Amino acid sequence: MFKKKKLCVPSKEKLRGRSTQHSKKIKRFIFFYRGKKRLVEKKVGEKRVGKKVEKIWKNFYLRKMKKMTKIKKDYKIKKMKKNI
Repeated sequence: MFKKKKLCVPSKEKLRGRSTQHSKKIKRFIFFYRGKKRLVEKKVGEKRVGKKVEKIWKNFYLRKMKKMTKIKKDYKIKKMKKNI
């Protein structure tokens, strides 16, 4: 009935702005930072992915929150922040 999820990166449409769980151990997040797509890998339960990635994520999130007046509020971003 259900297709098995492959461990490779799914299509851009699936990954755009949402988190996808490929296996029970690894989650991948994609987000836009200064016009470039970044893929963040993180094991479930880990709080830190790395200082560089964390900093990038923080900057991205803060910039996103500033723009919330112009852009529709996206609950997925909040979800992603909780996971990272």
